[in-house]
Amino acid sequence: MGKVAMYSTSRLFGERITGGLKRFLELYKGLKIRGTDVDLYSADSSRSLEENGVVSGYSLMFKGKSKNTFVPTVFNIIIRNLGTLWKIKKAKYDSIIVFDVPAAIGLCLLGIKNIQLFIRQDLVGYKNIAISSRTNSKLFKNIYLQFMKICEAICLLVAERVVIQCEYDYNVIINRHRFIKNKISKKSIIQINNVNPSWIVDNSITDKSFIENDQNKKFTIGFIGDFSNDRKGHRILVDAAKRLIDRGVDIDIILIGEGKQLSAYKEGCANYPNIKFTGRLDNPIEVVKQCNLMVVPSLADSCPNTVMEGLYNEVPVIGARSGGIPEVLNNEDFLFDPNPSSLESKIEYFLNRDNLTKLRKKQYTRKRELEFDWNAIIIGHLQLESK
Repeated sequence: MGKVAMYSTSRLFGERITGGLKRFLELYKGLKIRGTDVDLYSADSSRSLEENGVVSGYSLMFKGKSKNTFVPTVFNIIIRNLGTLWKIKKAKYDSIIVFDVPAAIGLCLLGIKNIQLFIRQDLVGYKNIAISSRTNSKLFKNIYLQFMKICEAICLLVAERVVIQCEYDYNVIINRHRFIKNKISKKSIIQINNVNPSWIVDNSITDKSFIENDQNKKFTIGFIGDFSNDRKGHRILVDAAKRLIDRGVDIDIILIGEGKQLSAYKEGCANYPNIKFTGRLDNPIEVVKQCNLMVVPSLADSCPNTVMEGLYNEVPVIGARSGGIPEVLNNEDFLFDPNPSSLESKIEYFLNRDNLTKLRKKQYTRKRELEFDWNAIIIGHLQLESK
């Protein structure tokens, strides 16, 4: 088995660990358990890497996201870590695993070989929503998104292999890069995520009660998402919840997450005590397990963790018809259009206990389909055992 590097420009052991970073660490741990020789590059400090048991770890220089809207963060990362990038190139790894274009572009621009590129998002779709919250300039938005599209094309061309987590993202990429679609197609692998990664399994072992008076609680709807921009669709859920409550429907809504928009949402819901905001929680699954229904109203999302956490814990989940959500849920009955009216109707339908029970039974079947060893399958896709 050859020498493998895993490269991330994020802090893998910080406070805010996204689903993508958890999946990255899942693969790292899986490779180490199998005895693979892995060098780990990340924005964590050397001390943090050592404290978390990383023997062969290298710390990147990274001061966080660029505060200047007109200077993409990727520029800062590449410039500050040119020495490390050259070191990686000279090391001639048999495989270099990297998640997403913003992290991969520095490796690709230096012509580093054997890159295994994991696409974890519709880059341009995500960035379009994020940049819209920072500027109203259509000209700048177009320039910025074109830059991201060029970066994506470079990475797709240079990468030895591309692993994509849903058909939706694959089709978006093919349509966005039609002139190189044949090259992309030949090197692409579509692999959906599993519902039983170690962090979901471990965090689900809890009897802690977050909701008071659990025996007499109202019908409780849960949401987990970042409030930094509108991508997770919290506005859709809040508006639908307000309509239901105004009509006299007795429900509780619990929204988990943090971000710059959170204070505004709290103020906007001051007259709705049944709509509750928790901020960031170390283990949101403690809340998920006590909800009657989880809602995933994302405007753009490839394979949201909330769906997986709900399915694994057999808590009914409904999601928007956007991104890869329909593929994960795999049943039209579990979906709604990403607008308040459609979500309001869907929630009202599942307030009926018989309908909710049928949903839970159907989703148990889906849970069983998505229980598998993701690490083993990915290692097989990357042919790491034979290198």
